[in-house]
Amino acid sequence: MATGSVLTGTEPYCRRTETGPEPVVQNFEPEPAVQGPVKVRDIFSKATAAAPCLLFFDEFDSIAPKRGHDNTGVTDRVVNQFLTELDGVEVLTGVFVFAATSRPDLLDAALLRPGRLDRLLFCDFPSQQERLDILTVLSRKLPMDSDVDLDAIACMTEGFSGADLQALLSDAQLAAVHEHLSADSSKHGKMPVITDALLKSIASKARPSISESEKRRLYGIYNQFLDSKKSAAAQVPLSHHIFMCLQEGARRKRRNPFYLLPTLPFRLS
Repeated sequence: MATGSVLTGTEPYCRRTETGPEPVVQNFEPEPAVQGPVKVRDIFSKATAAAPCLLFFDEFDSIAPKRGHDNTGVTDRVVNQFLTELDGVEVLTGVFVFAATSRPDLLDAALLRPGRLDRLLFCDFPSQQERLDILTVLSRKLPMDSDVDLDAIACMTEGFSGADLQALLSDAQLAAVHEHLSADSSKHGKMPVITDALLKSIASKARPSISESEKRRLYGIYNQFLDSKKSAAAQVPLSHHIFMCLQEGARRKRRNPFYLLPTLPFRLS
């Protein structure tokens, strides 16, 4: 049976798809004539052949929503096929299934039952230290002045998601270019540089993409799933679950134990 986890509580724009290694399969486009259930079966067949591996489904609520609300019945068949694969009609030894969603309440409840996607991992907005880490990584390839205080920027960006921080740096880079072009002609020989004053000015005007009222609404949804029974699994670091697969792959001396798939753009009609 596959090991299944739902990467849930991931706030919108929190860059949950970047929590793992770079996908081996970058662009996965199903053939137009292939229906969803057949594609699900094909994906799991490839995963079994590539084991040990990790299957990652992003925006899982759009792939496997609650059954009974689709007039065509195609979505229901997709969910049924997922249940068949997760129940282990064919043994999925060494297959680790991760599914990411910011709306776990929209998933079909049967998928979250024991033996299926029964471990819920909560990814909240980044803390101050995590924001500093994100800013450090994102700014490595940007023309930053040596005196830029990223610690101060991390303090100024409470409630920002990873995507918000990336947008902040992009705005600062664009502002640096405009500032450079409007400067004296004697300075045109230099490259635009993001200064500490410029970055702090941009950060002071920026606002989180998710409002406090929207956060409260989302937390209300997540708390329904992070109950006492599953909270222990939710506290386990995501890296632990990912490295389970890495260690198994290393043990078997496979060059690359991962087989990651981004969002599956199923054509259900």
